[in-house]
Amino acid sequence: MKTRHLLFLLVVVFAPLFAHAQDEVTVGEIKYKLYSVGAYVSGTTTKNIVVADIASAITDGTNSYKVIGIDNSAFSYCSGLLLVTIPNSVTSIGESAFSGCSNMTTVSIPGSVTTIGAYAFRNCTAINSLTLNSGLRSIGVEAFSGCSKITTVSLPASVIALGHRAFANCTSLTKITTPSGLMSLGDEVFKGCSALTSISLPSTVTNMGNAVFSGCSAMTKATMPNNIVNFGTGMFSGCSSLTTVNIPSNAMTLGAGIFSGCTSLKEITIPNGITDIPANLFNGCSALTTVKMSDAVETIGTGVFAGTALTSFTVPQNVTAISDNTFSGCSKLASVTIHNKVTSIGSNAFSGCPFSTITLPSSVEFLGSGAFSSCTNLKSFKFPEKVTYAASDLFSGCSQLSSVTAQNIEIIENGAFAGTILKTIILPKITLIGERAFYGCIALSSITCPEVTRIGKGAFLIVKVFLLFR
Repeated sequence: MKTRHLLFLLVVVFAPLFAHAQDEVTVGEIKYKLYSVGAYVSGTTTKNIVVADIASAITDGTNSYKVIGIDNSAFSYCSGLLLVTIPNSVTSIGESAFSGCSNMTTVSIPGSVTTIGAYAFRNCTAINSLTLNSGLRSIGVEAFSGCSKITTVSLPASVIALGHRAFANCTSLTKITTPSGLMSLGDEVFKGCSALTSISLPSTVTNMGNAVFSGCSAMTKATMPNNIVNFGTGMFSGCSSLTTVNIPSNAMTLGAGIFSGCTSLKEITIPNGITDIPANLFNGCSALTTVKMSDAVETIGTGVFAGTALTSFTVPQNVTAISDNTFSGCSKLASVTIHNKVTSIGSNAFSGCPFSTITLPSSVEFLGSGAFSSCTNLKSFKFPEKVTYAASDLFSGCSQLSSVTAQNIEIIENGAFAGTILKTIILPKITLIGERAFYGCIALSSITCPEVTRIGKGAFLIVKVFLLFR
């Protein structure tokens, strides 16, 4: 008996979900499908419809049906549609309902509507007036994406969620007012909104997707609430005018490339709760001179500070590796302090940095290829005792490097010292000198080395004086 009662309850509760269309009625140029729960706008008799005045109720001649929804694609690509009137009876607007209505200029969503479906107004490129009324709860994926003439959006207090790319590429959008109850922003919600100048999110926001404000090139200020603990990948990437932004003190994780390409950002503070600095976090932030972070940081990912304007940097005490390209292209980095827990320095980690000298701790065991390539001011270098090979292109293009101490080096890989001005070098027993290892070292006159097992092709090509091994 209990099973039968439960089955009956499920049928009663979910009956509207299984309601079937009974008939279709056409009023003017608008078609309506009739269901037991009410009527839905299903389409039009012509794609050339100009004015759509949706009825609040219709009749099939016998019964009256309240119009409660607009079906998926009901008006999609009605390119001649200029004006639509949505009655207060409508509670939902379906997917792609008005997508591609490229001449519609004004949209007013009544307070009866609780959900706007995915792509509902996508690429309605003429909309310049958008009114959203209280009662609306969620805006679907790409609902207004590509609406390039919308200038302002005021989200009602009832809205709690914005779907992925909800307002992406609204290139005229200058202002967005967010309600106090907003909780979730999907991926790329405002991506490409190139006229948006600032954003302030309420304290209720706890979830933000990836690249939410990516490409908002006019944005100068962003205020993030303390409740956000996880920041998605590329959140502000390409925000080239951004000068002021906060990472909340409660933040625990940061996504890769959050601030990449923020060319106006000058300083930022990493909260104490952050232990991992993800890849490319500040890559290309060409004005960034100051980054404050605590010794709680344990890892620094690839390319984090590449192309920034840092003049000095102290590696946090708990970091054990400097990753690939971490400081690549930091053309103003004059000094770096590296503590004795660091064991490896990745490929191109300091490529193109202007320091004249750098001291590596004895803990370092590995130097990646090109780690100091094109450091054109570097004059001298001492290999840590645990490093046994000079990686490929390690000092390639270091045009002022004249002195190297390499007491335990056993292998010199391809192009390791190419383009330097080394005059003499003292080496232990070497098993390999790779191709182009000393290519173009026109000042090199002698190498002191007890034995070399193999010398690669062009290892000493274009040298001023032929080499003498002693």
